[in-house]
Amino acid sequence: MFDTPSALLKRSAVELESICCRCGGWRRCGASRKGSDADAEVPVLYSPDGKYITSGSEDATACVWNAETRELVTGPLTGHSGGICSVGYSPDGKFVVSGSADQTICIWSVETREIVAGPLKRHTDSVRAVAYSPDGKFIASGSDDKTIRVWDGVTGAPVVEPFEGHTGCVKAVAYSPDGKFIASGSNDGTIRVWNSDTGKLVGGPFQRHGDWVRSVAYSPDGKFIASGSDDMTIRVWHAETGEMIAGPFSGHSDWVWSVAYSPDGSHIVSGSKDGTIRMWDVEQSLGMTGGSARYVSYSYRRLSVFLTKSNSETRVIRRTVFGDDCSMSNGWVSTASGELLLWLPPWNRPVLCFLSNNNMTIGPNSTQLDLTNFVHGDEWQKCQRDMASQDE
Repeated sequence: MFDTPSALLKRSAVELESICCRCGGWRRCGASRKGSDADAEVPVLYSPDGKYITSGSEDATACVWNAETRELVTGPLTGHSGGICSVGYSPDGKFVVSGSADQTICIWSVETREIVAGPLKRHTDSVRAVAYSPDGKFIASGSDDKTIRVWDGVTGAPVVEPFEGHTGCVKAVAYSPDGKFIASGSNDGTIRVWNSDTGKLVGGPFQRHGDWVRSVAYSPDGKFIASGSDDMTIRVWHAETGEMIAGPFSGHSDWVWSVAYSPDGSHIVSGSKDGTIRMWDVEQSLGMTGGSARYVSYSYRRLSVFLTKSNSETRVIRRTVFGDDCSMSNGWVSTASGELLLWLPPWNRPVLCFLSNNNMTIGPNSTQLDLTNFVHGDEWQKCQRDMASQDE
């Protein structure tokens, strides 16, 4: 969990070697999992207090390690008959849940090393993702059978019918901070949001990734969802509307395995198959920090604020009024009815791209406007008078 190893918060734009552990001993990453997901590394997760790390292994066991000394403190925990694909901690750190290629889920007591519930058998394929609800009362699981299930966090009893809608294997699940929603990522390339009590689809599919979605994470305030994909990018979505509000963040050279938010929501950390960990400044990309964004406003009927990320080759403009009916002529972006919205300098025109969700992108050059004398509406006539006086 990103909010545990605080050292990560101090490193920006730094690549770190990823490490993981297996029940045979702590070691460097590199081993691959056998089976349909042949390139998957063993799952590892920090305990809520940051003192321990739990790992799952292809030998069907789980282990708990001292995060500082790397000593084995609990395990190997046995009970599965297939490799462990995912692990999760209860909020109080007393229990560990595991999902396995044997299609089952087990709940373990960290203290007694005993299975307290399971193996739970309802999925019909490998269980790729597990997550506790914030209050610890429930567990969500995602499977290669394309469904999400919710279980009682103590007894393991199923509490609702399976969530169905994905057309591919479910690779990631995450609870919203208030526990009311579950976000899921799938190899169908989409993110979906579900009511955790009823299983009703309430958001999505969010479709912008070009490959499998392997990880999803809610921001601490629950307003946004970050996703990591095999397309090597990270994207940020509005949790309610599904609008992509930041990204794609590019830099990894291989699949993005995991994403997590910092406790204050200002950064996202991502882990990749390329062996690196990267940190991304979310506030800067959303234009929330002073001086990090350039502001542009126009159109007397549709006054909007455009926030442009200023430190990336591609600048994402959001909160726009652009749509699929927009076009550009002589540098002017206009609606189908001919309403002029925006004029672009010549150097931005060749790389203009209209997107399907009322957004557009330009890059790599930026243009900063001086809005000191900005006017709109009926005040535009002042501009015409000034120009006329200059001509005289």
